[in-house]
Amino acid sequence: FPSHDIVRGIVAGNDPYVLLDSSAAEVTSTDYIDPYSPGFEITTTAPAALNEGYAGDWVGQAAVAGTTNMWDVLYANGLWLVGSSNGNVYYSTTGYSWTAAAAIANDVLALGYGNGLYLAVGGAGLISTSPDAITWTPRTSGVLTQLEGAAYAFSKFWVVGNNGVLLSSTDGITWSSVSLGTTTDLSRIRFLNNNLVIVGSSGLLITSSDGTTFTTRTTGTTNVLRDVTFGGGTYVAVGFSGTIITSTNLATWTTRSSGSLAGNNIYG
Repeated sequence: FPSHDIVRGIVAGNDPYVLLDSSAAEVTSTDYIDPYSPGFEITTTAPAALNEGYAGDWVGQAAVAGTTNMWDVLYANGLWLVGSSNGNVYYSTTGYSWTAAAAIANDVLALGYGNGLYLAVGGAGLISTSPDAITWTPRTSGVLTQLEGAAYAFSKFWVVGNNGVLLSSTDGITWSSVSLGTTTDLSRIRFLNNNLVIVGSSGLLITSSDGTTFTTRTTGTTNVLRDVTFGGGTYVAVGFSGTIITSTNLATWTTRSSGSLAGNNIYG
């Protein structure tokens, strides 16, 4: 792999580099890396290995300078999206060069995609939709509570938030409230393995296999659950105080040791 450094410099043109673990001469005829505030970006002419690497190689990619919080990430329809605390959605086709688009006038806490439409939700009941992640249109949610999760399932958009709020929409424009019979704060909603899965405070976990009937599950924890995912035949939900619980059927959940994360809040 080439090694660039601040002594040789990183400029908009060709950048000198040397190869690690090699006695080869310095190379000066390629442009694999360019300045990109507040860091750098890999160019499109760089070898694929520099962009992709492998599971052990991670590269910090700057979407925005400063102390802006990033709340959710989504890959859909060929775009990476990140929701931020400055109201922007940052989008990218590569993962290393990002563009900001104003989505809502509040934190963008969750992102969703379905039926050709991107969805951004956040504080004060704000919802916006976009066909391309560039131009965003505000929608009327009918609530003022903080919205923290978004998904698309069973031909509908779904949004969850504080005070047990669950909203649904067939087009992303007109939204209706769905009663879950709870006022517990809801953290995330995911469409996993053909099931809607909702997690929230007090260990709350609710599932639906059809978008009509919702079932509250016994999780064995009273800690806040912040997120849930599925892979390899197993559902995994995580939350505060190092909480990790797993299930193969959504009905029976087992508490797992979080090791060095015990006592820490796990968000995803």
